[in-house]
Amino acid sequence: MQRFRLQPEGKVATGFSGASRMSSPFVQLRPGFRALILQGAGAAQLGGGYILDETRSNPALRVAMPMGRADQNWEETITMSGALTDGARLRVFPFSGTHT
Repeated sequence: MQRFRLQPEGKVATGFSGASRMSSPFVQLRPGFRALILQGAGAAQLGGGYILDETRSNPALRVAMPMGRADQNWEETITMSGALTDGARLRVFPFSGTHT
């Protein structure tokens, strides 16, 4: 793991696939996060739904989803868009490729 600064203040959490899912609850448990980058998967799930309550209540947090159009989790870009309907806080970055 290596830390580096993307912006003057705030923290960013990211991961790929399962680590992506694990990063989403972490930003809800610790203060100071400004960005969540979900790569190859959506947020953590419980009982068939995403765990996003605290994510929705943090107006400073932005969520990015880089994902291949042929990724088996591609449909999660649509479900995440529906789950974060409180403004333009989620941006999907599609690319040609699979779950790699």
